[in-house]
Amino acid sequence: MCNKRRTLLKYNSPTVIIQRRRAVIFFLMAFCFITSCSNPPVEKNGVVLEDYPQLAAHIVERNFSAMKEYREHQKHEVSSLAWRATAKSTPDDLAEFISEAIETDSYAAWYALGLQEPDEEQVNRIAESYSSGQIQSEGVCEVFFRHGKTEQLNVLLTRSRNTTNSEICSLAVGGILTREKISENSVKEIFEQAFSNNDPIIRRNLLYGFYRGRLNNPEPGSDLHKEIMTLWIESGIENAQVDQYMIRALGSEAVNRVMDSYSDKDLENNIQLSVELAMNLDEYDHGKDHGERLLNHSNPHVVIATLETLRSYNTISPPFLKEIESRFASRSRNHEMFITSLEILQRYNISVQNYLQKLGFSERENPFLTNRILSIYKQIDTDERFLIRLSEKMENGGIEGLHAAQALSGFWLEQEGNNLSSILNDA
Repeated sequence: MCNKRRTLLKYNSPTVIIQRRRAVIFFLMAFCFITSCSNPPVEKNGVVLEDYPQLAAHIVERNFSAMKEYREHQKHEVSSLAWRATAKSTPDDLAEFISEAIETDSYAAWYALGLQEPDEEQVNRIAESYSSGQIQSEGVCEVFFRHGKTEQLNVLLTRSRNTTNSEICSLAVGGILTREKISENSVKEIFEQAFSNNDPIIRRNLLYGFYRGRLNNPEPGSDLHKEIMTLWIESGIENAQVDQYMIRALGSEAVNRVMDSYSDKDLENNIQLSVELAMNLDEYDHGKDHGERLLNHSNPHVVIATLETLRSYNTISPPFLKEIESRFASRSRNHEMFITSLEILQRYNISVQNYLQKLGFSERENPFLTNRILSIYKQIDTDERFLIRLSEKMENGGIEGLHAAQALSGFWLEQEGNNLSSILNDA
């Protein structure tokens, strides 16, 4: 009895009542706006005055079962809204909901189901219904994109005509590749389907899994890598988004191909591609030449990404280090470029004492770089001075205080490690 009373109080509290009223008002206004130019007033009165207020209340409560009659509503506007709301609620019986989705077979139904958590057996059931032709809607690929495994990938590849003519089904292939390790034959088949398709969106979607994950990327130097490189070159290196994906899939050899194929103007017009190039420079494969070219890019994100890659290099020539110091430590007004250039200089034991005043300015102007700035100070300060600096930052609080606390934790862990090494050496 007490529990029922608490439930009633919960659903009739002032907050919930206000939420319901707001939802009703919102849906009334939205529906009037959407339908004012298309449906006669008499036809929509019943929907506006009866169906929408009731549906709005169920949406606020996320009442999955109560929304079922509205998912089956003869008016598309009502059923569509009910399906969208269903995607944000939890079904009482997921197996029953899957049966409803198979029977309805609409994009909205599959989208709603895709946001649930079907188990492997349930996803297999859906895939079998799709493979047999019982499911016709491409919307089922919303489920495969989020929950599909190798079995569902095989179904999609078998029904290649459907897959390569559907944006969401081609994307489902890419989504599965981010989670599942597949055979080399399947990898080759996906690349072949991608480069035989003239639609750049479908092609990019099929390659999505090689961009977002590294599970199935071909090993450099392997026969598969060479075959895929040939497919790409023969199809033409000309679509920036596809080429961006191929850089991630094939590594430094793809970087070289793109850098040779794109002019400086082309790179200026394709920022994300240039960032991808910068992130995938190979120190031992024209990394310096490509790096110098990308450092001349007008977009700061490209330049920063290039500097961050150079920071990881084991060797940078003295002339190139001088160029980095001159352009970015001395003259750059961009805080992140400046900080990254100092990190590079310190990595090669080059003093940054001449830039401490400028570093202090960056410290005041960009607190989100505090963690990196503190790392630079740590290599300059005595331990005592560095601890005082951290204490001052922590007193200030905010993001600076948080970064200082993290730096302090790292400092003490390092000290303990040094002490332990000293003890072991003495023993």
